[in-house]
Amino acid sequence: MPDETDSPLTELAAMAVQNHELYTAYVHAGFTETQAMQLLIAIVTASLGGGQ
Repeated sequence: MPDETDSPLTELAAMAVQNHELYTAYVHAGFTETQAMQLLIAIVTASLGGGQ
């Protein structure tokens, strides 16, 4: 019997949820929607090894 339980979310879907939560937190913190998206894009780009 595997140690992992079946999750209704795939790893990709879970990352999408986290990114949406981060975006929403930026907007709630006072950033504009455009600024929040730019911050999220910068974080995702950096995590993929880009933006160097």
